[in-house]
Amino acid sequence: MFIKSTKMKLSINKAIKNNFKFFLLAYTLLYFCLINLKIFEDYWDEKIFWEHRAGNWTAYSGFSTSDFFKYSILTINDFTPFYLAGTRIGIFYIMILVLLFVFYIINPIIFCFFAKKNKNIYLLNDLIFLILYTCVLIFFLSIFFPLSVGLIPLYIFFPINFIVLTTFRIYQYKKNLIC
Repeated sequence: MFIKSTKMKLSINKAIKNNFKFFLLAYTLLYFCLINLKIFEDYWDEKIFWEHRAGNWTAYSGFSTSDFFKYSILTINDFTPFYLAGTRIGIFYIMILVLLFVFYIINPIIFCFFAKKNKNIYLLNDLIFLILYTCVLIFFLSIFFPLSVGLIPLYIFFPINFIVLTTFRIYQYKKNLIC
């Protein structure tokens, strides 16, 4: 009895630990996306402001690193999660963090109490999360930004983000890290 109970505890801990790793990867990719947008937005706000004062009008055309050092006013404090949550993309940031927390921290703990074989439940959980994550990334951010903005344009960043998350999760399933 004790051996069976210990194996189950180890299995639960392994699943929670690997879900937490996926949570950290998704959070890191989300944070890179927000930094990508914040740098680009700050750069264009300053550039348009100074060009407009000089009598020129500049449309979104491309990102120039030489112009960025001339027009950017960012400091290291502008990249903290607390500052980013206060910007206009803060609702998106908080919405994805809540989704991540519920799907990969709260749900695995609840699943461990009610089911013995959780692999199918985790798979369903992953499918729902990845669909929601992609929809929120594409639809919510496209309200605020065209998909061509960012240091790495969003139409390139979104598929990379989705592929990295999906590949990492498939790797975890193949290695039986999620029980």
